[in-house]
Amino acid sequence: MQVFGRMYAASLMGHPWAHHSTCNNSTILTVGGHDIDECASNPCLNNAVQCLDGPNFFFCVCAPGYTGIRCETEIDECASRPCQNGATCNDFVNMYNCTCPPNFEGVNCENEIDPCLSEPCLNNATCSELGGDTSIPFQCLCVDGFAGELCEEDIDECASMPCQNNATCNNLLNMYTCDCPGFEGVNCETVVFLDTELSISDRKIKSNLHFKPTDSHNYLMYPSNHPRSCTNSIPFSQLLRASRICSDDQDFAKVSKQIISFFEQRQYPQRVLSNALKRIQGIDRASALAPKTDHTPTRRIPLVLSFHPSVTPIVRAIYRNVETLRHDPSTRDHFFEPPITAFRIEKNISKHLVRASQPQAVVPNTPGTFPCNRGRCNT
Repeated sequence: MQVFGRMYAASLMGHPWAHHSTCNNSTILTVGGHDIDECASNPCLNNAVQCLDGPNFFFCVCAPGYTGIRCETEIDECASRPCQNGATCNDFVNMYNCTCPPNFEGVNCENEIDPCLSEPCLNNATCSELGGDTSIPFQCLCVDGFAGELCEEDIDECASMPCQNNATCNNLLNMYTCDCPGFEGVNCETVVFLDTELSISDRKIKSNLHFKPTDSHNYLMYPSNHPRSCTNSIPFSQLLRASRICSDDQDFAKVSKQIISFFEQRQYPQRVLSNALKRIQGIDRASALAPKTDHTPTRRIPLVLSFHPSVTPIVRAIYRNVETLRHDPSTRDHFFEPPITAFRIEKNISKHLVRASQPQAVVPNTPGTFPCNRGRCNT
């Protein structure tokens, strides 16, 4: 409490109606013999709670938030710096509040909050908290196909107009599709004709080998009873066909791996496949595409045999004794050179069978003989 009164009392000294008396060595100011009420002039300010009058003094009971002899001074509650973590303190009468940074809370901003607790990131994005005093206390790590501060934007994959040849682009999540009648390829960039894909790259026509979805690649099995010269030549012929069609070396490398994998499934040894690929790699594409100009007639006699594994020794015997045939008087007019061996396949039952889909007969659990229940049956 603040006591005030002496200066005010002194101002009344010497007044014609003012008197003073001495009591216990103290001066009491009176007017007309009565004690002066120092609170009569309302000396206390700022809605003080009470002014207490005493002998020759007064004191003010200040309202909360004020101080001073007459309660004239507002107490600064922010002077003690109660706000923490870089918060701003706002002073009011008998109170204060703190303006907290985005990642703090509490009366004095003393509690750090988890900005990811409210799951602000959208579309299955991952929320990552950022440390320090930042305007955005978290970061959203978007899944593929979304963007934006909160991963709220679906990226339009069709914005770059990837579809060619007037195709319609369909924007999907993290991908797109092209509707392209008459064309094929991811971007409708390819025209398919039989086993060849044609496209335009760098203003040049580009060709590539096309595998049909229905192609089963059922090449002749290597363990089959066919001449090794026949089975060994099949991978080479297929790789040669690919090298002629593929105009790009990278495309041929990719296609050749696919072709080799097809033959591996048909049990072709790696030695045969490696030799075939090595032979193809030694032939440049221009030479592979060049038409054959050697049409020199041959005098070699074709030797056509019905194929059977037992025939192979006969062929070998003929080639071992070809010199004898060339010098023997009875054969030398016919065997100028070694004969050309060819094999034909004998007729078998497979030539007369066709594939048919027949319902599978229900076999009764009871053993015995039962009628087939068909009109063509006589039983």
